[in-house]
Order: sequence, then C-alpha cells, then structure tokens
Amino acid sequence: MLKNFAIIGPKKKIASFVRAYLRSKDALRSLGRLVAITITDGEKLISNYPCYKHWEEMIKHHVIDSVFNLETNPDFIFNLRQKLPPNIQLSECSPSYSFITLHLMKTLFQKKAAKKENFLSQILENTPFATIIFNAKGEVIYWNKACETLTGIPRKMVIGKSDIGLAFYDEPRPLLGQNILKYDYEELRNLYQANDFSLNFSPVPNGLTVSGFWELRGKIKGFYQIIAVKLIQKEKVVGSLEIIQNISNIYQLRSQVQEYEKILEVLLNSLPYPLIYSLNSGRIVYINKAGKKLFQKKLKKQGATVFDLLNTPKKEAVSPEILLSGEKKTVLNLSLQNEDWEITILCLSDKGYLWLFRNLTEAESKQKLDLVLSLAGAISHELSQPLTAVVNAAELLANTPPNNLERIKKHQKIILKEGAKLFQSYSKLRNIDNIKLTSYLGDTQILDIHQGNENLFQQISPPTKGEKNDT
Repeated sequence: MLKNFAIIGPKKKIASFVRAYLRSKDALRSLGRLVAITITDGEKLISNYPCYKHWEEMIKHHVIDSVFNLETNPDFIFNLRQKLPPNIQLSECSPSYSFITLHLMKTLFQKKAAKKENFLSQILENTPFATIIFNAKGEVIYWNKACETLTGIPRKMVIGKSDIGLAFYDEPRPLLGQNILKYDYEELRNLYQANDFSLNFSPVPNGLTVSGFWELRGKIKGFYQIIAVKLIQKEKVVGSLEIIQNISNIYQLRSQVQEYEKILEVLLNSLPYPLIYSLNSGRIVYINKAGKKLFQKKLKKQGATVFDLLNTPKKEAVSPEILLSGEKKTVLNLSLQNEDWEITILCLSDKGYLWLFRNLTEAESKQKLDLVLSLAGAISHELSQPLTAVVNAAELLANTPPNNLERIKKHQKIILKEGAKLFQSYSKLRNIDNIKLTSYLGDTQILDIHQGNENLFQQISPPTKGEKNDT
C-alpha cells in the first residue's frame, strides 16, 4: 500500500514542488501519494489537492504517514517538531527529501532544456540563411536546410568532419567559422584582404562580419555577408557559429540606385534654370549647376539655407497656406543680384520644397518655363518617393542585427518593390516619344512620362540659327 504524504511551506515553493511532482508522478510512485497541502504564508493556491492554512487542521482531516516541510522559519520548524504526532515522519533535510527534490529538479530541468533545445533547433533549421555550427575542434556539429540548399551537400556527409572546404570552394580550405577559432579580428582581416581588398570587415561581439564578392565554387559565386562568432561558455570557447547570407540582390539594387542618382543628376543639371530642393527648415538638400552658378558667393557660407540665399525670412518666402498644406504651389517675386526673378515654389508634402527660379529680365518663353516645370514635377513625382524609400530601407537594413530575420525580410521586400518602381520610371523617362502634359495638384502640370520625345532637351533649349538639330 502506498504511503500518504503532505507538503508544508510557502506558496511559491509548494507550487514549484507540486508542478514537478505531477510531471514525474509515475517515476515517484514508490515514494508515496500526495494527499494534502498547508500554505504557511497566507497566500492562496489553486490546486486539485486540499489546501489548509494550519498544518494541525490538515492532519485532522487526512491519514498522513509523512510530511515534507519546505518552510525555513526557525520558530515554525521548532513548533512543528514539538507538536507533530510521533507516528508521522517529518522530512526536512532527510535523504528521502533530498532525493525527491533533486529528482524533481533534474526532471524539470531536463524537460525545459529539451524544450528550449528543440525551439532553438527549429529556429536554426527554418532560417533562410545557411548556418553552420562548429565545435571547439572545428568539426561540423550542425548544418541546416539552407546550407544543404546552397551547397547541394546533405548534412550527413559533413557532420563530424572538419575538412569541408570543398563544399564551398574549388580547393580544400577552412571556412570563416573555423578560422575564427584560431585567429583574432586583425589576423583574419589581414588573411582575407591579402587575397581581396574589396571585402568589408566589421567587428561584432565575439566575432566579425565580412561582406563582398566571394569566389565560391560553380554557381554559388556572388555577393555574400558572412557572420562568424565564437561560442563561449564560462569563459571557455566551445565552438563557433557561421551564418552565410546571399546579398547579391542588395548589391544589384545598390548599383541601380547609384545609376538612377546619376541619371537624375544629369537631368537636373541640364536644366537652364536654377533649381533648389530644401527641407521644411530651409536646409538645402540639393542645388543644381545653374543654382550653384547663381548663388556661388552665398553658398560659401557654412550652413546656408535657401532663405539665406534669398535674403528673406521664411514667413515671407513661403506662404502660410503652403505650410498648412492649403496650397501646393506659390510664386514669389524677388530681386536677386539687381535682377528681377520669379520663384515658383512647389510643396512636396511634408518632405520639403522645390524652388525653381526664372529670370524675368531675360526674354524667355512661357512655354519653355512650363516645360521645365513639368519635367521637374515629373522627376519629383516619379523618382523621389521610391528613391527615398530604397535609400531609407537600405540604411535600416545595414543597421539591422543579423539575427533579426523578420526585419531583414521586411527591408529586403521594400528595396525590391521600390527598386522595381524606379526602374520602370527610368524606362518611361528614357523612352518618351511625344510631349504631353498632365494635371497634377490642382493647376500644376507635369510631364506625362508615358508619352514624350527623346529630343526633350532640344525642345526645352531649341538650337539657334546655324546649329544642326542633331542628337
């Protein structure tokens, strides 16, 4: 017949003991059966076992062979020893109590460790990045699905081996995760840059990140970011982790963004009119070639704003209606360098202002100005927002920790989506076959990039007599 036992102690200890006991009930069957509980700190515990505030009351209602005491208060312990009936065994620091406590703790720890290990294993297995874990000897102890997909080599062929260089290279050589077990940051930098100065190095806690073009074998050559860190336990290196991320798409997008920036720069510098793009504060973000020529002297001033160039306060240069988003366009007439100028100000939502200058003292056709305005509007409308989104997403991606997979995916999707928009807009601008204006923001008109003429700039600035009309 199984013996009955009860537990006495504060709520937290009782709750922990009961949870562990229930999980290991079958293994502890020979030790007896829990029949009642006494909570000594006055707290309430929701349990399937009868709970009491006083142990005297508990033993009146139950047949109990032994009591496990978890209370550490000396007065309580003294009272319990004095008054507990002699037929009931008291277990405090007895071997039986120590055994059951250690057994329960070990069982609970093993289950928690197994659950945690399984959770971490699922993360590593389902990450989209090739991941390898080496032990302290440089032998592979983990090789995830993404690594199998990248190299075409199943894990069973590499687990327990250290000579796995041929999985990535055309010749046997150690991987970055193995080299980090032998060399420090500077030694690794010198080792890899001796063969390729274009690689970018940056330190991370207990490791480093290397990005650039990697001469891997066959079709897996490309741009990669490789992170290698030492795995340290109790100040001892027990292994290393290597994560390999293919960033070829990011490099291609970066090249496209640079190409778009050059195209945009050429377009804006080709305008015969001064053009300035400023933030709402007036800080100048961009000024084209004609604008630099007009404000050459004033631009030498450190931190000059567009309002400094115009020599006018902000409230006079920009109407309150624009600041309150009531108007998207306004015209300002000012005298600059003893000449009369007309300044068209376009409000770009909450991003800033586009300032286009026209010299009223020169004989310029209204059609020429409208065409330039329409081109500037088309460029701003079609390219500024996706370009800003790509640059912002690229900066956020560069600052994203390698282990934040959700955020990395999010920024990669933004870059791919907005990069496609940029390429479409660029293609449309390059393949204009007829000039056509379309309404934009009330009475403003911009160039319809779906139609137009490749000789656009000849229409903006028609050749003078005697010049050949060639492209």
